[in-house]
Amino acid sequence: MTDDNMINLDMNENQYGPASSCLEVLKHATMDMMYLYSRQKPSSIIRMLSQKYDMPEQNILLGNGSEDLLKLIFQVFASHGKKMMLPYEGWSFFKDLCKEVDAKMIEYPVDELSDRWHYDMNKILPLYKKEKPHVFMACCPNNPTGNSFSPDEVETFLKESPETIVIWDQAYYGFTEYDLKEDVRRILEKYPNVIVTRTFSKYYALAGVRIGFGFAGEKFGVLKKYNDRYLGFNRLAEEVAKAALSAEDYYKTISAKQMRDRDMYFEELSRIKGVKPFRSEATYFIVRLKPEQWSLLKDELPKRNIRIKFIKDIEFPFFVRISLGREEQNKLCLDAIKDVLRIPPASDGKGLAGFHERP
Repeated sequence: MTDDNMINLDMNENQYGPASSCLEVLKHATMDMMYLYSRQKPSSIIRMLSQKYDMPEQNILLGNGSEDLLKLIFQVFASHGKKMMLPYEGWSFFKDLCKEVDAKMIEYPVDELSDRWHYDMNKILPLYKKEKPHVFMACCPNNPTGNSFSPDEVETFLKESPETIVIWDQAYYGFTEYDLKEDVRRILEKYPNVIVTRTFSKYYALAGVRIGFGFAGEKFGVLKKYNDRYLGFNRLAEEVAKAALSAEDYYKTISAKQMRDRDMYFEELSRIKGVKPFRSEATYFIVRLKPEQWSLLKDELPKRNIRIKFIKDIEFPFFVRISLGREEQNKLCLDAIKDVLRIPPASDGKGLAGFHERP
């Protein structure tokens, strides 16, 4: 078994890959793109993002993935005992960052409903008013639960928190019912205490290129100062990202397909006794299993060259997280899960027919 043969559905990568124009950029890269610093101020990718989102250039951030931006934001605004409010049932990376910068964590709940997870503003707002955190983390969607605040809920919170820095993390934008473009611009114009973080890794399938971006409200001049690079950013990465931004039709097709496949996964897994999948607004979803099912899959799926995420956080006992792959990968994963758990194929003639050919 080698990594070349593995179906990797464990790290939320977009297995469809980027638009072909991204590879063309690398094929036609010139030597000077590697030995010369960028002399464009602002960089061409910032100008392109400004035009695409109708956002002032001075409000746009760039980083080595959104992870880089989030680290910077935590270091600048949440360090030395400041209160950071974030979801209890959330990404452990954020909790590790809090420890790294010595922030005080205030955790708000993410409620489990019958088929999804949910932010309850009636619980979150009273806790916010009691604790008055310096920074609030709004994960949209939340990893690993896959649920989001709607733009209206984000604005409801902002009305109550004019003094708090709100990080609106949108790493998985493009896979929800919300367009978000108009909402982001409107909210940033109205509320200067918001920072939006995004990445080219998920929607644009450029995880290996490591480039992220964000939008900062008017009050964050200090963050822009720290984010600016005297010698510029990664010139090759910027050109690849520009090619991705110019291939929106390709990405819209991929996104629509992934959302359909996500629903299909939910329907198929819901038929298996003891298996409880949850709906998601991201390119992954979580599933609760019986302990013996969890152990069986953990032992057997690697033998079939399939990787999924076996969550070890105490908040999610006997949960797995499955990233969406390509159509054929999803089929193999589902077939393997059914076989390991000894589930016969569906007899209604539907089965996996709802999956679609790769564009």
